[in-house]
Amino acid sequence: MSLNDQKRISVGTISGYGIGSIGVGIVTTVPSLLLLYYLTNTLSVEPAIAGIALFLPRFLDVLIDPVIGGLSDRTRSAWGPRKPWMLVGAVGAGIGMSFLFWTPSYAAPMLSLIHVTGVYALMVFASAAFVIPYIAVPADVSDRAADRDRMIAVRLGFSVLGILLSGALATPIVEAAGGGREGYRLFSLCLGVLTTAVMLVSFVTIPVRSDVHQIDTDGGILGPIKRAFGYRPFVELALAYFLQVLAVGIALGAWPYFAAFVLGDEGVLSVLFLLALGSMIASMPIWTLILKRRSKVVAYGSAAFLYALGSSLLILSYAKDGSRWPSYVGFILTGLGSGGLQLVAFGMLATLSNRFAGEGSTTSGAFAGLWFAAEKAGYAFAPLILGSLFSVGGVATASAVSKGAAFTVAVTLAVLPATLNILSTLMIMRRPAIRLVLGE
Repeated sequence: MSLNDQKRISVGTISGYGIGSIGVGIVTTVPSLLLLYYLTNTLSVEPAIAGIALFLPRFLDVLIDPVIGGLSDRTRSAWGPRKPWMLVGAVGAGIGMSFLFWTPSYAAPMLSLIHVTGVYALMVFASAAFVIPYIAVPADVSDRAADRDRMIAVRLGFSVLGILLSGALATPIVEAAGGGREGYRLFSLCLGVLTTAVMLVSFVTIPVRSDVHQIDTDGGILGPIKRAFGYRPFVELALAYFLQVLAVGIALGAWPYFAAFVLGDEGVLSVLFLLALGSMIASMPIWTLILKRRSKVVAYGSAAFLYALGSSLLILSYAKDGSRWPSYVGFILTGLGSGGLQLVAFGMLATLSNRFAGEGSTTSGAFAGLWFAAEKAGYAFAPLILGSLFSVGGVATASAVSKGAAFTVAVTLAVLPATLNILSTLMIMRRPAIRLVLGE
């Protein structure tokens, strides 16, 4: 089917596809926000041991993501290559989320830890079975760049909504059930049901193209992965995306320190969180319109500049002894910039995947798997870098807020993520292979 003959994807289809990202936001955010606290404060597990236990499923997830992507590329079914994986992932992720905080009363904390780690591993692997094929869908169902960009924008918007719901619903639901284990059980069950429901909406909604690219089974499971690694524009773009995610991970990790050390109030963290994520959601339609009039490379650079501008305002809060208004404006601007960086990066991925598939075979699942492996690697390195900088700057060992510790936090948050985003932009701008494939 030619581009001119292909019908534009409907608003209902795009919305139905995007709503599944609410579940993705939930299964990604809830463990990061609550699971370590639950293990240490409710199940009495030592923090260091709990941290190691929660690291292992994430590390294994980095390894299996490309394999899931390659397998989905090779899947043959009446539903197409993606939907069987999405169905299994939707059900499994919901079950894992439902029982994540449903821990029996074991005699020893270590048994509780083993139980939670096992359920968490199930949820992580099941969510990967949904997410990896899910993000490959735009490249499969449409040859129109505008349609793919709209699908990605809606998906990212719903993902941020899932993140907001995860944070907003936690305390009310836990407290409504009396707190403690019972409160966490009710919260877990509610979020698990919601996760499966929204993921199944996406499963039902996405179309199956009769002319979808021929699935290439040559080279076994690793065949698509090897071809993706051999596609230079994709590898270069994935490295640029790794830098972007590393910036996000460092920023998120530094936010609580910024609220406590620079602004002097841990409670203001929720305000900063809502400002950044709210502006990120609001920016998606704006960036989608920009992409219709400007190249992806220019839009990416503009988003990085906007993020850097917002970050620079954070220094003013330190210079003005904790004044909040510069930070509020700064977090809004960084949220707007983050929305653009995320949207444009995924748009580039969809374009590269679609162009590569144009010769008659698809590796978009392998692209998706390797892409998310790069993302999870970025999130894994972020706390290592942040912890090292804060240790050198006296933040981690500070028994009370000192001027030096506050300065370290402010400079780290204001400079490091913005610098990484600029480096990511330069990597894309200075790689002719990427720009050639993007047609820019």
